[in-house]
Amino acid sequence: MEPEKTDDAESDYEESGGVHVVRRRSQRCITVEPAVFFFMLAYTTSITVRVQYVQYAVSLSHGVTPSFSPTGGGFVQQNGTCEELNHSDPEYERENTIQSESSYWILYFDVVSYALSIFTAPLIGSYSDKAGRKIACMVPCGGLSIYCAVYLTVISLNLPLEYLFIAEAMRGATGNFFTALSGFFAFIADVTTKQQRTYRIVIVQFLTIFAASFSQVGIGFLIAKQGFGLPFMLALILIVLTVLYTIFLTQETIIYDPNQRFHMMEQLRDIRNLFKDNTQGRRWRLIAIFSNNIIITLVVNSALGLTVLYVTAYPFCWSTILIGFYVGTTLLFNALGMVVGGKLLSCCLSDLGMIQAAIVSYIASLLLVAFAFTPAIMFIAAVVGAISFLAIPIFRAKISKIVRESEQGTAFATAGCFESIGMCFSPVIFNTIYAETVDELPGLVFLTMACLLVVAIVITAVLQIKEPKQGYIPLPGRDLNADGDEKPIIN
Repeated sequence: MEPEKTDDAESDYEESGGVHVVRRRSQRCITVEPAVFFFMLAYTTSITVRVQYVQYAVSLSHGVTPSFSPTGGGFVQQNGTCEELNHSDPEYERENTIQSESSYWILYFDVVSYALSIFTAPLIGSYSDKAGRKIACMVPCGGLSIYCAVYLTVISLNLPLEYLFIAEAMRGATGNFFTALSGFFAFIADVTTKQQRTYRIVIVQFLTIFAASFSQVGIGFLIAKQGFGLPFMLALILIVLTVLYTIFLTQETIIYDPNQRFHMMEQLRDIRNLFKDNTQGRRWRLIAIFSNNIIITLVVNSALGLTVLYVTAYPFCWSTILIGFYVGTTLLFNALGMVVGGKLLSCCLSDLGMIQAAIVSYIASLLLVAFAFTPAIMFIAAVVGAISFLAIPIFRAKISKIVRESEQGTAFATAGCFESIGMCFSPVIFNTIYAETVDELPGLVFLTMACLLVVAIVITAVLQIKEPKQGYIPLPGRDLNADGDEKPIIN
């Protein structure tokens, strides 16, 4: 059956691998961007409140009623100076116990969620290449709504923290947030040309960071005034807005075949074919990009959280107000760096060149944090690292340009799968390093992160050297399931 033409925009139609891809040269400047903002605002709000609620519940279990005071940690400010508390003080020991137990609860929750999503994310993303992009967006929304509902129930009834594993399992089983993002990114890939795609993906990634920054505003005051329930209710409302916008205001780019059913083996075969095809050496290029994606995710997932722990200790002793301002400012710089830096750098650098610039920016920022001794240096590090998150959306854009149009959902979801692997191992690696070295060299963990990013620079340099030259095209009639390398021919 031929897809019907639409009147609102000029459209191209492609059939690849049995999938009708509607390539709309849409006149609309805004497509899925509002849905991305609503979804990430709901997600980051729920995750931020989750950490504080877990710490609150653990504190109550030790007979301590948290006050959310502006000072905290093992240090205290007196007369403008930073003095270390007596380590033999029972209050100090009890506070450390609460911090340790809280961090372990969060670690267990994250492992459950991310481990499940490693398996579900690529399957859902691959299925969206046949059943439509909205599938990949709606399933995680359903999981996140159940997640918020379970937290609301636990908070209202004062249930044990063990019940929260139900929420985390549902979040992971429905693909987690990166499955929803893979659907949104695949939609952008469907409606853009390769020339437009990089910056449009950068804009979507900007919205995810901006939503995270925006969600920090007023969360602490909201919890202090209304408790933990209201933020989860607001997150539920935002999820409903995401669903309504996606269903009624977003045009599907995949023509759905009503005879198409979800078959796990078929989705697994699509994932295998993603790496089996080696046209123009794309297999090793994908592996290299996915490897870099894991490295960046390892660092990003722990860097900001460990920085917060870092500045609560001597010689900073930052208050929660200053910490909130620093986190919000850092995320805002990262968001603006994506949009402004991405636009300016694209005028003089290739995609891989922009990735190199972003990684160098991140390394410089981490080095400043490692050797910082004043608040001014910490904020300078935030400015220096403004374009550090630019590598993430460009990796996605690069992947999108390498694979076929009928593989976009599979590719983005597989990237999300690799990100979940990085998120699983990130706290295990870097939190352990920080815990073992915090007494002698608290900045060592940031130096370790910087060294790991050097590996990403080397991998990207190899990609730059081996990048297929413009004017080369793959051989026509290439079989997806064929093995071996193809020699490109000059156009």
